[in-house]
Amino acid sequence: MALHPGQMISKRYRVVRILGEGGYGAVYLVEDTRLAGRTVALKESFDSSSEATQQFRLEAELLARLYHPSLPRVSDFFTEANTRFLVMDFIEGRDLAALIQQGIVPPLQAAQWMIEISEAVAYLHSQNPPIIHRDIKPTNIKIRPDNRAVLVDFGIAKVYNPQKQTARIARGISTGFSPPEQYGGGTNAYSDVYALMATLYCMVTQTVPPEALDLVAQKERLLPPRQLNPQVSPALEQVILKGMALNSLARYPTARELSDALRAAIGNPAPAPSIQPIIPPPSAAPAPAPMPRAAPSAAQTAMVLANGRLRCPKCLWENRAGAKFCQKCGTKFVVVLTGLPLAAQPSAAPSVLPQLSPQMQFELGNAFARRKDYSSAVNAFEQAIAGGFEDAALYYNWGDSLIELDRENEAVQVLQRGLKKYPKDGDLHAELGWAYARLKQPSKAIQSLETALKYSPQPFAYLLLGLVHQELGQHDKAIPHIKKFLDSQTNSVFGRLTLARCYLNANQLPSAQSELERVLKLDSKNEAGHYLISVVHQRAKRFADAAKWANKLIQLAPQNALGPYALGLALYAQDKFKDALKAFQASARLDPKDADTKFFVGLCLVRLNQHADAKRELQEAARLDPKNQAIQDLLNKL
Repeated sequence: MALHPGQMISKRYRVVRILGEGGYGAVYLVEDTRLAGRTVALKESFDSSSEATQQFRLEAELLARLYHPSLPRVSDFFTEANTRFLVMDFIEGRDLAALIQQGIVPPLQAAQWMIEISEAVAYLHSQNPPIIHRDIKPTNIKIRPDNRAVLVDFGIAKVYNPQKQTARIARGISTGFSPPEQYGGGTNAYSDVYALMATLYCMVTQTVPPEALDLVAQKERLLPPRQLNPQVSPALEQVILKGMALNSLARYPTARELSDALRAAIGNPAPAPSIQPIIPPPSAAPAPAPMPRAAPSAAQTAMVLANGRLRCPKCLWENRAGAKFCQKCGTKFVVVLTGLPLAAQPSAAPSVLPQLSPQMQFELGNAFARRKDYSSAVNAFEQAIAGGFEDAALYYNWGDSLIELDRENEAVQVLQRGLKKYPKDGDLHAELGWAYARLKQPSKAIQSLETALKYSPQPFAYLLLGLVHQELGQHDKAIPHIKKFLDSQTNSVFGRLTLARCYLNANQLPSAQSELERVLKLDSKNEAGHYLISVVHQRAKRFADAAKWANKLIQLAPQNALGPYALGLALYAQDKFKDALKAFQASARLDPKDADTKFFVGLCLVRLNQHADAKRELQEAARLDPKNQAIQDLLNKL
């Protein structure tokens, strides 16, 4: 639900203004009317599923117990009109992302802020069960007026359950700040360590790190911070690079150890005082029941702590010395690093890149597709499916990438394969319809798109169906589908241009003009809109208005051949053949391969009794478009 200023929520909170909005929810500044003068942040969650509602209550209750100077305090949570809300402290201060845009943050200051955030993250990880933030990045950090850094967003924070690492529910990715394992749905304390150091990297270099999957696939490389900013000390650079190791076992195992390393790097080894949570002391609470042991996965290397105990690389549980399995999650340990103090231990796998799981291959393909590298995307999708990962989104994105590569026949095969497994997925039917449309198989396209709308009435399918009918010249059939698309995509310039063309071709000129006027209100520099509105006036025999809009297009886009072409049409209709000839010749210079322009040049020359020149121009037009009967008829008359 969109909240507006002045709106009351829960009979207590009055909305002042929106602070931000994203894919997971919105945040508002609100006034607490029970406590005069107190303003707080109200976070609205967009996910209304029953599972999300249950998870929200569990996490809200846990967050409400937290207290740390670098975290906002959660003071209330409730549900209203099937929408969930979280009430948190409103943190005054400067947005870290905005500060970075203004310039590189001095390394000492950046490290100090990151120490404060690392301490807050360590505090989250120390909860029982641990809280993994999963979305640490500059836009989620504020610098208070007293110069303390605060981690302000818990948008996708999750209570850590090592037996549900691969769940895809509510997984979020922040490009440049999310580690490789997060693309596969698996996150733990190591993941937050990566995001912390990616944020520090961004602060001291004013550069967002490359996407983690690109680094794993060796499509990009991470430049050492000192190459971008010589003021970064070698010690601080080493901390950043270790924290951003692609193999999670090569990073600092905990945010606390990361904080200690940062302090040592800037010559401030004293740790910050520990902030205790406001919860009953451990002695007063019953011991947590041991978790059922999961089936042992592939053996992993444990870390030896200074006290000789073993930290599980998966769930971070401290086990007894010499343990073969993690007591908490069942992870099997292999050769354990021993005989060295913790600070001197080598990284568990410093030079080994993490293995790309099939699901990570899928996400890598999505990353390639976002950058329009469709060949690499197709290769990644093929590896994902070969590895056993199947999902309707995989088949959809795979098919879409093949269509972008003009490999529509292959796309049809992929999409049909997906539909055998997901026969009621409307998006797959819609994409198949688009592939058929590209293959000039309109009947199959219409059938697929109508099936798509039966299962999932998505705007995209309505638009595609309208485009197919338009391609067939069935403009009256196309119009209602495009209007249906525009019901939910009101400000789509492409949709309104498409509808205007349909009205124009159906000779519904007032409706066409109305749509084009809306297009130009949305985009005053839209070239197609200027051209089509000139054509509308031309069809309505308002030739002076047609010429006016053509001249506007010429001024707006001097290299667009349609401007002088439209002007030539308006002048020719007024028997101004010399002026029309000049306009058509100008258009032909801009687009020498357009047969229609050459035809009108020849037609003007005929009107001016320059038959030899006219014949030469018309012969060239016929060469460009041999099937154009109007050109052949005029040539035959000469």
